[in-house]
Amino acid sequence: MITKKCVTLGTVIESALNIHHSPRYGCVVSEASHKMPDRPLATGRTAEVFDLGDGTVVKVLRDGFEPSMIDDEAARTAAASAAGAPAPGTHGTVSISDRPGVVFDKIEGELLLDEAVGQPFRLRSWGKKLGDIHAEVLSHTTRDLPPLNDVLAKKIDIADLPSAHKAAAIERLSILPDSVAVLHGDFHPGNVILADDGPVLIDWIDATHGAPAADIARTLWLLSPATVSDGVANRRIMTTVQSVFRKAYRARVLRRSGVSPLEVELWQLPVIAARVAEGIEQEDTALRQEVTRLAAGTSR
Repeated sequence: MITKKCVTLGTVIESALNIHHSPRYGCVVSEASHKMPDRPLATGRTAEVFDLGDGTVVKVLRDGFEPSMIDDEAARTAAASAAGAPAPGTHGTVSISDRPGVVFDKIEGELLLDEAVGQPFRLRSWGKKLGDIHAEVLSHTTRDLPPLNDVLAKKIDIADLPSAHKAAAIERLSILPDSVAVLHGDFHPGNVILADDGPVLIDWIDATHGAPAADIARTLWLLSPATVSDGVANRRIMTTVQSVFRKAYRARVLRRSGVSPLEVELWQLPVIAARVAEGIEQEDTALRQEVTRLAAGTSR
């Protein structure tokens, strides 16, 4: 499947394109082996990823997290792949050292993030590349993934937001269309592996089906300079880097997908309000400010 690399903040550019999210690494394990390898390929808040040495990797859940997370990721990755989206092959769930895990094909290649960082003078080209890949993913359809509108409604309901803002987000969501496009749910350059036979997306735990504009709205937030904290060193350079990459991505994905800027704008409020419930500490202030701004616009 996928060898997902840990993304560090080693350079200003890498920091600018890194996305604040709870690390989850989709990887694979061999059903024939139930012994934990000695060293992980990658570690995250919820899981560790191990190379099984047979062309697969295994993502093993850490203690304290719901085993259902593994089942969900396995099912959603398989559903996305069945729909034709570029997802790694899934080989079922396993128990390794009494810890639940899921096995994926190991995907050889570089992260798009790493390629962009290594070629900073081609940021626009890499932004366009990301837009091309996203548009291709959004061209696939399925009903075997959870409906986005239901997922957003549940997140908005539990988000720690003023009741008026939650009401505005739910009201907006109620008038937005449902659809059957495959939505990755966490699409950014750190989740795209550039394999020899084409890009492959990892980390499908948040995948749903719904309107393409919603997934684009979420990615635009993930790439937004608003997610860079005020106290971060070299913030001005970082936000400039993000803006260049983001603009190139936005122009390309809208053109290739046929989604209009207005469609994306309409999805911003429910998408960003729902993200508040995800507990991303680095983004919390910016998220709340953006929800306030967008909710105020609904009352005009």
